[in-house]
Amino acid sequence: MSVIEQMREQLVKSGTIDLNKIGIEGKVPEAAARELLDLTVEDDAILKMVNVQRSDEAKIPMDNFDIEDFVLQNIPEGVEPENFTLGQNKGKYIECKPVNAFMRVVYSTIRSAKGNAAVKKFDAKLAKKFGKNLVRVGFQGTNHQDVANTPENINKGWIQILKDSADSHKINANSYKTGGKTDWIEYLAAVVAAMPADYKSEECYIFMNPADYEEYVKQIGRKDGNAAYLINSGVNKFLGYPIVQARYLAAGSVLFTNPMNLLVGLHNDIERQLENKPLARLVNFFFGLSCGYEIGIEDAAVLGFEGEEVEPSDPTDPEDEEEGEVPANAPADVTFTDTDTTDDTIGGTIAITKATNEDDVTHYAIYFGSDATTKTTEIATLPKTGSDLEFILPDGTAFGDNTHILVFTKNENGLCETPAAVAITDNEGL
Repeated sequence: MSVIEQMREQLVKSGTIDLNKIGIEGKVPEAAARELLDLTVEDDAILKMVNVQRSDEAKIPMDNFDIEDFVLQNIPEGVEPENFTLGQNKGKYIECKPVNAFMRVVYSTIRSAKGNAAVKKFDAKLAKKFGKNLVRVGFQGTNHQDVANTPENINKGWIQILKDSADSHKINANSYKTGGKTDWIEYLAAVVAAMPADYKSEECYIFMNPADYEEYVKQIGRKDGNAAYLINSGVNKFLGYPIVQARYLAAGSVLFTNPMNLLVGLHNDIERQLENKPLARLVNFFFGLSCGYEIGIEDAAVLGFEGEEVEPSDPTDPEDEEEGEVPANAPADVTFTDTDTTDDTIGGTIAITKATNEDDVTHYAIYFGSDATTKTTEIATLPKTGSDLEFILPDGTAFGDNTHILVFTKNENGLCETPAAVAITDNEGL
């Protein structure tokens, strides 16, 4: 007998609900918990897309065979292969941590819950609530008021994991704003361009906030000759990649990856508590479960978001002196030729020659500069690969009063002191 059936039976008999007599608090039976979690995943569009892994353990070994690459090697007998796979998720786990879902049921609902139809309706509402909570945490992380909880002990969610990762690719949305308005076509183009070719496939999707999607559609509609494009719903894809509207993704943020690269771990145990409110004629439900979030391969994800300006450190501050050192070597060179023929905008390939020594380098950060040494707006940050790098700056990129493109080497302690620089020469198509 289900929870709501037990409650209804007693309510009909006595006119009241005695939770102690029903005895439905505590751990949800294993079969019921599994059925509820199955319904939760099936009911949510985004959960059906991402990589959901279930376990009876709170620490789930990660399996992301859908994303990682493997190498066919012709190895002589008796010789050990040097590289089994190119995946970066070996030895990683999904740590399931507590999240909560809340539900309120009035007595009249319980009284009228007759037969399987009513029970299924109740379970469906509960599953929908679980699904929303799981997706919300995935895109926003959890908001803990308890200052004792450190970031390592709470669910960060996919976006914060990517922000913290040294291997993910990040695009600063502020670089594509004019007068406070985002140029969504150029912004999305930059996000797509930042994905390494090894991971760029038809299975990749673009996730964006619904309000941002509406603005993107309006911008396309304002361009000449695009009426037929709008009528035929061509805006549901960008450069061939489907767009998914993710309501919990922060405004201005864009996530580009294969959805199977977004992992959710679900612990099969579910706890339930109930609070009877006789005067209000309702019952408050509290359901708790443990879930976790991970990125299969950070290198296979691009995150666009409105980056914050970082204040330069004060060399006289003793706290700064205790920090590690920034990279010793700048990029060996950077070149750029504008292939955009429109006045006051540029576009083309930024070619970066790697630093002569990359031992203390994790990334290369590209900025606009007001001169050959002073950075202004961040353009992109690329992880080092051990080889020279290229970044495609989309045509139509406004550079304002900036005169240079600067490239810094970067590590967890900051940017190198002096960048490689190339002057901007605007190709006006004359």
